[in-house]
Amino acid sequence: MDYARPLYWVPWNIILLPTVYPSSTINRRLQPMRSVNFILLPLLLSLAFGLLGTLQANSIETSVRVNQAEVDAWNKFAESLLTVHNTIVAKVDTKTAKGYGSYGGEYSKNYRFLEENYIDKNSNNLLSRIRWHNKKNNLLHTIEIFIYDSNNKLIRDYVAAYLPYDRNAPFQTLINFHAYDNGLHAYRQFDASGERIFEKCEGTLWGGDVSLSLEEYEMPEKPFDYTGTYLACFSDLPLSAGMYLDPLAEIKQKTSYPVFSTKNGPSAPDDYHEAITYYSDLLATQPNNIIAYIKRAHAYLGLYEFEKSIADYSTVIKLNREFDEAWFGRGLAYGRNRQFILAIQDLSEYIRRNPDSSKAYTKRGVRYIWMGKLKHAKKDLIRAIELDAGNAEANDDVGVLYAQEKQYLKAIKHFQASINSDPAYQKAYHNLALAYYLTNKNMLAMRNVNKALELNPVSKNSTLLKAEILRHGGHEQEARKLASDASLMNESNWSEIMSPAENH
Repeated sequence: MDYARPLYWVPWNIILLPTVYPSSTINRRLQPMRSVNFILLPLLLSLAFGLLGTLQANSIETSVRVNQAEVDAWNKFAESLLTVHNTIVAKVDTKTAKGYGSYGGEYSKNYRFLEENYIDKNSNNLLSRIRWHNKKNNLLHTIEIFIYDSNNKLIRDYVAAYLPYDRNAPFQTLINFHAYDNGLHAYRQFDASGERIFEKCEGTLWGGDVSLSLEEYEMPEKPFDYTGTYLACFSDLPLSAGMYLDPLAEIKQKTSYPVFSTKNGPSAPDDYHEAITYYSDLLATQPNNIIAYIKRAHAYLGLYEFEKSIADYSTVIKLNREFDEAWFGRGLAYGRNRQFILAIQDLSEYIRRNPDSSKAYTKRGVRYIWMGKLKHAKKDLIRAIELDAGNAEANDDVGVLYAQEKQYLKAIKHFQASINSDPAYQKAYHNLALAYYLTNKNMLAMRNVNKALELNPVSKNSTLLKAEILRHGGHEQEARKLASDASLMNESNWSEIMSPAENH
């Protein structure tokens, strides 16, 4: 990980602020204060958090009641982070990047700091970031700690920050828990008092973009009663900070670094058997957990256990008909199970709810192809491309339909568009090679079939196509050998992109 790059950015330069602060953890509670006159901000922070005691603002002395228990807890939180930092860097081969800076804003511009970034030499992960008073090395301004799993994904991070001009207690303490579900990255934020204060999720889900940012007042009180995208984003995140309210939990009873992990379920998308075991155990105690059913359904689909996948998607729909992803997933599973009419019905329902989903039109179009309804298929695939010109699968499949109509120039155009969108799409290279072969462009055909075989050396169809191209070029002996090799290969007859990871 590039230690200088923020993972997510929330401007806070109205408060302190360094013009170059690349923090990944900024407390959104302070956002409504953006328009406040800076001279009054320390007073407002004091009123908001009950931490700063007595201060002067614009020559007016104001007293506030201090919540001493919270002061003590938040100071202990910051001290514990420093202990975690010292423990980690003592056990890990690190490199350090240092630099001086100053805070922005009228009230803080005279405060300078020394910033130290500690990076794991092996993984290049940022382990911690600390800011000290530039002349008092033992005076802490800010400390951040980053915790990763065995796949080098950030799973937790912490921050404690003091105002440079007031040392009663940190004005900000945060714990962030991160979760990843293929195209999604979500985090849930708590403060050191255990309050859930912010949630954010970004990425892609079912072919569409996701961007959720929820303040305290926007969060559902009972997250597992929520539907759709929210569950896909946040269901694997803890509902409380738990033992991590004490950051020393990262190093207690640990014999060595790394100090992870808080795995809430299978993280590897291909580990479908583990997923099924995990979510089956979860459902034994939480029989109405929709997200557990949907994820087990994905796993069954990945293992081609279509009946079981359909059963789980159906359970989700029975529990909550508004869970759109279940209609989509069941439509995929029905199609794979050759129940094409039911597949079309479910995907049509999904399209009714999500009329701008290029992927849904693509998948319905593929199922029309399997049914032999090529006019319906072509209409859906063209619509998919209208919605997303970079849809590699739709371009490839509509290219096949044009090739069947012997409109080879149009077919080639779409195969090439598919490759341009996804240079690793093996089937598009195969189809482009076939189109060139049928139009007597053997050199281009050979170039593209070779690329298809680079991507999948055991593709039976591509091996047979190369043998035919060689035979057409007069290389009979080599063609016979390739055809013999192909006879030992297996070939899937599915005509769609179907990595179950896409469906999460």
